[in-house]
Amino acid sequence: YASSVLLFTGIKATSKAPIGSIGSVIGNMREGLGYVRSTPVVYGLIVVAFIVNLTGFPLYYGLLAVLAKDVLETTSQGLGQLLGMYSVGTIVGSIIVAVFAGMRMPGRTVMAASALWHVSSIVIAYVRWFTVSLPILFFAGLAHGFAMITMTMMILTLTRAEMRGRVLGLRHLAVYGLPLGLFLSGFVAQRYGVSVALVVNGVAGLGAL
Repeated sequence: YASSVLLFTGIKATSKAPIGSIGSVIGNMREGLGYVRSTPVVYGLIVVAFIVNLTGFPLYYGLLAVLAKDVLETTSQGLGQLLGMYSVGTIVGSIIVAVFAGMRMPGRTVMAASALWHVSSIVIAYVRWFTVSLPILFFAGLAHGFAMITMTMMILTLTRAEMRGRVLGLRHLAVYGLPLGLFLSGFVAQRYGVSVALVVNGVAGLGAL
């Protein structure tokens, strides 16, 4: 966090965007919803954000711990290595997106990366060896970084300056797909096993995309 603060201090604003009217919270939410509904691409990005929170994020935030214990039969140290490999992939994906910020067809990048993320969830469900799971998790994290950073970049680029705060607020509401996804994933994992839960999430996510 300290390094992030230091990096932010080097950012200089080139111009000030016009400030829209300051209304009530409910009024601002209505304006944001109206703007999103009238902008199909932004609306689609927020829907994709909800889908990946519902079916993609449970791999990292819940199911991976169960997979490490019940399937890969590794210790807490091994779980740390699995989570670390996923995180390294996410960082690498984020850096690549930052370097190639002017990429063509970013929308297709979001969809392709989101699809690869869910495919990784399906593939790792069938893995029984710790060492084999590491590169799979790296690519899952890589897809995660590509999808989420490109998604945010597109929202910031496509949204009018005076509406960005409202739209980003609605975008962050999509994270509430994660608690629901964890609840459903936990239910399936307890009843049918973690591998089935991973496959269900992967297939459902691909279908929804």
